[in-house]
Amino acid sequence: MKLRNIFVLWLGFLVGSSLLEAGVKIILVTGNTASYLEPCGCVEGMLGGISRRPQAIVDEKDFLLLDSGNFIDIKHKLDETRNLHYAQSFLKLGYDAVGLSSKEAQKATTFLKNLPGKELFVATNLMSSQDGSFPFQRHKEINGFQVLSLVSPSIQVHSDFKVVPPLEALKPYRKTKNLILLSGLKPDELDPIIKSLKSKLRLVIANQSHGEFEWIRGVPVIYPGEKGKMVKKFDLAAKKYT
Repeated sequence: MKLRNIFVLWLGFLVGSSLLEAGVKIILVTGNTASYLEPCGCVEGMLGGISRRPQAIVDEKDFLLLDSGNFIDIKHKLDETRNLHYAQSFLKLGYDAVGLSSKEAQKATTFLKNLPGKELFVATNLMSSQDGSFPFQRHKEINGFQVLSLVSPSIQVHSDFKVVPPLEALKPYRKTKNLILLSGLKPDELDPIIKSLKSKLRLVIANQSHGEFEWIRGVPVIYPGEKGKMVKKFDLAAKKYT
């Protein structure tokens, strides 16, 4: 009987540890899109735009689709309509989580909560300046992964918000495995976060406009690029960026 129990426990461990890899093998990434609905010719030719995204993901299986934020860019009245359509695309394309980054943190809570897809928004360190609550979910659990999103404490935010220092905001997640971080942090702010969470992080999506991909302290870091010019891909099993 004891031998049987040990076998059941061992089998359960194997099944549990393999379900994560079997369920999700690929992470697909977008970010810094600034509400571009159509391809933009300002960056390396006519790239980007949400109209091309279905083609980029149509052949993928067992994936998470994440956006690291900075999807809002409103300067004129027409931009509000454009941004509304862009937010709707998160639902139509089946996104799993969307980080609120520096551009979104400049908008009022009510504006953000009235956008389509608000249930996808993640803001780990954006606290209400009025009552100290967190207006948006601090993490989103998807298929055994915990998706977090951090903004830089050095940015200007709307008066509705207060930015919690990143290391303080991450205290509840110190023992959490399989973290994916959507980062709006500056490079010197990101490094101590990776150092603190190193063994828990499966992937960082750093919302910066430069670079493509690198390993920092043994953690894979993807840079989405500018104007949402492409959908980037990381293979969890192979630990490979494409």
